[in-house]
Amino acid sequence: MALTKEKLGEIALKILQAQLERNGLPINHPDIKREVDKEARDLGITSAEFAELAKLTYKSAYEKLVIELDKIIADSIANDY
Repeated sequence: MALTKEKLGEIALKILQAQLERNGLPINHPDIKREVDKEARDLGITSAEFAELAKLTYKSAYEKLVIELDKIIADSIANDY
């Protein structure tokens, strides 16, 4: 079964998302810029293209984190009463 470009893109996004979740999120702007520039250069794409991809994956990782934190809060409140 040959992979389509769309399927390859989906897989690549999932890999990037998993790596981001494992390694954490740099939140210091200079760190982000340096990482975006490096990754973009390594991949042969523009920094803007990689930044857009990073923005999407960071947003997804953040949303997953918030969901997990909300569960912790809800469980804690339920157990306190």
